[in-house]
Amino acid sequence: KNYKTGLIIDSLVKLGVVAALVIAATTKQEYSYYTFLRWLVMTTSQLITCKINGVEVEAWVKNGSTVAQFLRDQLGLTGTKVSCEIQVCGSCTVLVDGSPISSCSVLAYRLQGKSVTTIEGVAERGHLNDVQEAFLNNFAFQCGFCTSGFIMMTMSLLDSSKRPTDEEIS
Repeated sequence: KNYKTGLIIDSLVKLGVVAALVIAATTKQEYSYYTFLRWLVMTTSQLITCKINGVEVEAWVKNGSTVAQFLRDQLGLTGTKVSCEIQVCGSCTVLVDGSPISSCSVLAYRLQGKSVTTIEGVAERGHLNDVQEAFLNNFAFQCGFCTSGFIMMTMSLLDSSKRPTDEEIS
């Protein structure tokens, strides 16, 4: 569904750009073209400012794009994986203001003013942090696809409780 919606939006954007070019060419006004493009960006995207792994980021995010799409496609942070897209598997987990979220189903515009930590921001000065080290030492990575999300969730759990109970873990 998201793929089809994206294709429709992309097609409408291309059609709109062509229409703006025709209007600009026939009226000999560059103003109409630039006005249209500005309107197009403002109505299909939102400017957000947030911190990603401690770095201030200002970016235009497409309306309807998820946090995972923003991180992976716009920022190139591909450590966040997407699998189920329904908040079940945990592979897309990132921390927003210290709390875990399923980045596959949260819209990117909601990051406005927030601080995001991804798996890329976990290592400390090029060295694995304690949770990453524990996963590695205990062979807790299986195929590795969902490991980044599990590490993020574990970090969140340990931040809230240094010695979590079985109930807190489940």
